[in-house]
Amino acid sequence: MAFVRGKRRPALRGEIDDLREGIAGNKRLAALVTKLKVGSVAAALLEKLKTVDGTGSGLDADTVDGRHADDDTYTPTGYAVTNVDSVTANKAIYSRIGDTVTVSGYVAVDPTAAGGTYTRADLSIPIASNFASTVDLSGVAIAYTGQVFAIQADATNDRATFEQNATVASALPYRYVYQYEVIP
Repeated sequence: MAFVRGKRRPALRGEIDDLREGIAGNKRLAALVTKLKVGSVAAALLEKLKTVDGTGSGLDADTVDGRHADDDTYTPTGYAVTNVDSVTANKAIYSRIGDTVTVSGYVAVDPTAAGGTYTRADLSIPIASNFASTVDLSGVAIAYTGQVFAIQADATNDRATFEQNATVASALPYRYVYQYEVIP
């Protein structure tokens, strides 16, 4: 029943029923009406969500699983441990799947002396782990000259340790990749 000028009267049932039957009888028209209904509802819902999106709302439309794209990068802290004048770390990329973390990046290491001298530099890791042994982290770093660092865990400081016997005493850029398990 519909209200017209304050009076209750039957709506134009016959015309409405005829219109519904006509739409239902035409598959293309019925599909269009359905799309319009769904599309307008979805668009209206999206507009409503945008008005409440943001910090503290419980919604965050610009993240995936609550993480921004920048959450997967970090700039490690470099430590000159043995026979190293300087360590210059650049932004690194990491990913975590379950308890396995994979890290790749670029670091410049400047050994103090050459001649096969034991050289060690450390980098901080992006996700904390309680390493128990050097084998809890493993990887490699290589310079364009062919110089190589073996990478393993520093179980005392929970860092990535880069070790080599330096054959040159000048800063070289190294590309590296390593993996480790997050150990509570």
